[in-house]
Amino acid sequence: METVEQASAMDKAWFEAHPMHRHRLRTALPDEFTAEMGERCPAGFAIAVSVERVSSTFRLRDPLAIVPLLTGCLHLTEAQLAEAWRAHADERRSCGQPVLVADEIHAAAAANPKTDGSPDLAAGYREVMIKRGLTTA
Repeated sequence: METVEQASAMDKAWFEAHPMHRHRLRTALPDEFTAEMGERCPAGFAIAVSVERVSSTFRLRDPLAIVPLLTGCLHLTEAQLAEAWRAHADERRSCGQPVLVADEIHAAAAANPKTDGSPDLAAGYREVMIKRGLTTA
């Protein structure tokens, strides 16, 4: 199983086991973001990841920071993950954005409804990713 697919399956299982949660923090799997970064995460470091539930079938993985691993640790500690999240949340708040990207996607989807009047999550996602400079129209 490809690393990204493995991470997605793990996230799906986690959210199924925690149905009231909209968000989780975790350490990225090795090579989970290699394609996006163009290189592997440096030795002695790990990527802090935010995973948000956008809908029952759609989750958003967002790399927050490359963080040095503590001596003898293979994963980031809860404190390291929490600090990466605080920095991410503070940055989003300072830009007037909701802390959860999922909330931004839902707002964009509601502003661009489908023909039946329901929110268009795909259009909301595209709009947010274009605003973040992660894709083009």
